[in-house]
Amino acid sequence: IGKRASTLPRPKAARHQTEPVADPSAIALYHVAQLAREHVTVVLSGEGADELFGGYRIYCEPQSLAPIERLPHGVKRLLHALARLLPDGVYGRNYVLRGTTPLEQRFLGNAKIFTEDMKAEIVRADRELLSRYRNPFDIAKTFYDKSKHLDPVSRMQYIDMNLWMPGDILMKADKMTMAHSIELRVPFLDVEVYEVARRIPAKYRIAEGTTKYVFRKA
Repeated sequence: IGKRASTLPRPKAARHQTEPVADPSAIALYHVAQLAREHVTVVLSGEGADELFGGYRIYCEPQSLAPIERLPHGVKRLLHALARLLPDGVYGRNYVLRGTTPLEQRFLGNAKIFTEDMKAEIVRADRELLSRYRNPFDIAKTFYDKSKHLDPVSRMQYIDMNLWMPGDILMKADKMTMAHSIELRVPFLDVEVYEVARRIPAKYRIAEGTTKYVFRKA
């Protein structure tokens, strides 16, 4: 896209999404699909590879937080309370807060969300609207409850596969390509590929600080 980035069709991309999705990559994808349509009607895309094989850096977090997560519960509660007293930006504050917060209360997938304070500020003139807003952690709870038997990395992937993929990347990719009458196919989400991925132990998906470890070695 390069130099044409400033002239990308933002309103058209937003209109084709038909729902609010705060993912700016949709604009570039819309334009790429437009260019591709000049040559092909079917494209292959890599959606699903990171979710299945452990490709996001955030999946390394359980390893990095392990030292603090192993501490006694009482110690973690004290550290959490002390960290909250520190100003934003203090080195180590976020690490302590995340390490002393259960996975179910800190990870919602790759999507960035508004904090409760931000939401209240945005819709402060409409209390009824705010009261109808469903807490995203309540939505994620359903999938956390179904994945209690899994290790932390697998649970994070499970959340992404059920929330991030259908709610963002797959929806975005499908709508931006269909806007130009292109059929997008996602070979990594083939049933047989999924069956291979789900049999790979977490220690081989994330190893030595490397994402998609066994996939890269293959």
